[in-house]
Amino acid sequence: MIINDYLHEIIAGESEIRSLFEWGVRLRKEGKNPIDLSIGNPDIKPPEEYYRALEKIISESRASSSNLHRYMPNSGYFETKNSLALGLSHWLNLKIKPERVFITAGAANGLDVLLKTIIEPAVTYYHDTPQIRKGAAAKHEMLKLDEVITIAPYFMEYSNYIKNNQGKQIVVFSDKHFQLDISQIEKAISTKTKAIILNFPNNPAGTLYSKDDLVSLAELLKSKNKEFGISISVIEDSSYGQILFGEKKLGSIIVFNRTSRPLAAPAVIKTLSGSILRLSH
Repeated sequence: MIINDYLHEIIAGESEIRSLFEWGVRLRKEGKNPIDLSIGNPDIKPPEEYYRALEKIISESRASSSNLHRYMPNSGYFETKNSLALGLSHWLNLKIKPERVFITAGAANGLDVLLKTIIEPAVTYYHDTPQIRKGAAAKHEMLKLDEVITIAPYFMEYSNYIKNNQGKQIVVFSDKHFQLDISQIEKAISTKTKAIILNFPNNPAGTLYSKDDLVSLAELLKSKNKEFGISISVIEDSSYGQILFGEKKLGSIIVFNRTSRPLAAPAVIKTLSGSILRLSH
């Protein structure tokens, strides 16, 4: 199989989560019962309403005179977008128009599309010379790549999403309570910063970011955007946003951020324990 150097380097790294998941599958075939904390498969079935809704859709589709199994608009069906917009509006206490909602095949696909949109393709800056003709890795380092900040601990696939879109990952560690370390984020921001990914409830730590931290981050981004003449996109990955306990409530920097470009990629279907159906927005 012929694969270009850049993609070969990415494939060689493979997905750590998928590797652990497949290792667990092999152990089960050997009669063992490992505790699998890798891929995040739900261990409970979806609620009964989930099955009833699917049965209703199938029944109506079969009885319909038109073929519902057809191509849809790129951004998704308006009815679906409108329903999600209403839910987002209620959550954020903001008016979200359905035109601002785009349906994707899961949060991973949504994040990939967002990064593809934000990051300037590095290939346009390639200038191959004998001095840097040492494989894809050498070329990669020679380029002034657009940067994406991630907060550790983070979902490890972020690294692949960023690299696959020819960006450079900048890792900033959270504080000892797994909250945002605003001073370290400030040090990490440069003229090449294109985005910061916020994942909360955090995978794997499970923590929520405080309102004070989100407000402080919004103010920091406002200041840095003005200082560097840039516009940093904030990507919120709240895939587990509705799986909360007690009286905890999920906040959002979208509420406080008026100068950067806030973007969200929550996974709707995860809340229903239906990971096989990929739906995000």
